[in-house]
Amino acid sequence: MMAEDSGTGFQPVAKHGQDVHDTGGTTGVPPVNGNHEQDAHETSKPRAVIVARNTVWNLVAKGVDFLGNLIATIMIARVLGVEGFGQFSFVVAFATLFSMGMDWGLDYILVREISRRTGDGRVEFAAVLGLKFLFLLALMPVLIVANSTLSMTKGVRTAIYLAAAGIMMIRVGFTRTAEGIFLVRDAVAQKALIIILYQVVRLIGVAYVLWSKGSLIMMFAVMLAADALQALVVGFWIHSRHLPISLRLPKQEISFFFSQALPLGITLCCIGIFYQQDTLILKHFTDDTQVGLFSSGYRIIVATVAFITPAFAVLLPELSRKASESLSGVSTLSSKVAHYFLAVTIPGVVVLALVAKTVMVILYGQSFAVAAPVLQFLSVVVFLGSLEFLFAMGLVSLSKPWWILIATGLGLVINVGLNLLWIPKWAFMGAVYAKLIAEIVTFCAYLMLFQLAVGGSMFPRWMLRPVAAGVVMVLVVLVSSPLGMIPSIVIGLGVYALSFFATGLLPVRTDH
Repeated sequence: MMAEDSGTGFQPVAKHGQDVHDTGGTTGVPPVNGNHEQDAHETSKPRAVIVARNTVWNLVAKGVDFLGNLIATIMIARVLGVEGFGQFSFVVAFATLFSMGMDWGLDYILVREISRRTGDGRVEFAAVLGLKFLFLLALMPVLIVANSTLSMTKGVRTAIYLAAAGIMMIRVGFTRTAEGIFLVRDAVAQKALIIILYQVVRLIGVAYVLWSKGSLIMMFAVMLAADALQALVVGFWIHSRHLPISLRLPKQEISFFFSQALPLGITLCCIGIFYQQDTLILKHFTDDTQVGLFSSGYRIIVATVAFITPAFAVLLPELSRKASESLSGVSTLSSKVAHYFLAVTIPGVVVLALVAKTVMVILYGQSFAVAAPVLQFLSVVVFLGSLEFLFAMGLVSLSKPWWILIATGLGLVINVGLNLLWIPKWAFMGAVYAKLIAEIVTFCAYLMLFQLAVGGSMFPRWMLRPVAAGVVMVLVVLVSSPLGMIPSIVIGLGVYALSFFATGLLPVRTDH
């Protein structure tokens, strides 16, 4: 493990067999991308330009992913109804929960290590793939036992196995790891093209199953086929253009990555439980209808956060480089990104809460109108969850993954405890209240730990301007609501812009 009491929060990383020497104040980290093929290309452009380009392409990739998943969700909900959609959501939640046991944050560690080290990255890539294969072998018996004990039909159990094969074995086991190479090589545009192909194939398959009135088994079978196709294309592209994919298992590297990923692995398991336990507890205490109502709005929120966070993941290589120099570099970059992100998302979150019922009816149908409070209450999770991810990337770059576990574990304990108390009383709305409180606590914990890691204030100044403008917007919308929804929203957005710019958009003041 990297020491957390070193000068910059972590010890320099050297390849196994190399020594890290004290350089009298320098970090000793090997030159970044020392002999990567992209060196010549990268030096021809400022890093800011490269990071911005990667961010745009990553947003395009996740935008396509978000849109494809949303369209598939809408089609499934409309055709299967509330109860059928609840059953579909339960299968996805169950399979996704087990997939977190394979993730372990290894993809983030891989990006960080290749960004810091010399070499082409093939050894590191092989080590991560090998570790995930070992995790898969350990998880399969647990999955089989857990699935066999469910009081579900044989068809649902089979669907769970198909979903697990697509999500665990293919998507998490290989595709996401390989996509990290696109980020390290500044080739995120290639990732976007592959995701477009994947979503087109997947949507065609889902539409065909629904049109032919196929079973849940057939639905997850076509999704598995789409995952397999994506993995083949990604593997071919990586192997032919970026680095040869090796099946050898470098024992020393596997040991190193395991030790580095251990805290993140535990954390991601907690995150997986955090996002999926609502559905599982709802299923235990209520029925598929309550699961469907909660999942309809909550899946929109989770998908939106999943769309946003890759833009922050793009910053991980840059944050890792800055962390090797000083804490102030990590603090400044993170603060500026968080400031502008809040400035953009706060008015969007307010609008989403106001039009929640209309959105639910348009997307899912009139039977889902009663689930509008899910979207209204949890709309704030859009920026809370996204900023939590940004702070997590900062803590990873500072080699403080155990701190992420503290924040996530706290939120998980609160969420599960409140769910057990409130779901039996208020059904899906109990899950909504529990999730909202847990997210607020988790965000505060992430913020405090990140600020502590970079030596900043517990209430950073970058929050003041967008939060104050957001409060003014909410008050104005409430006062002007007798004019109608659309006029009040337009007036609120105008007042938000005026109040935000009136306090001075630039310069952005940050805490070091």
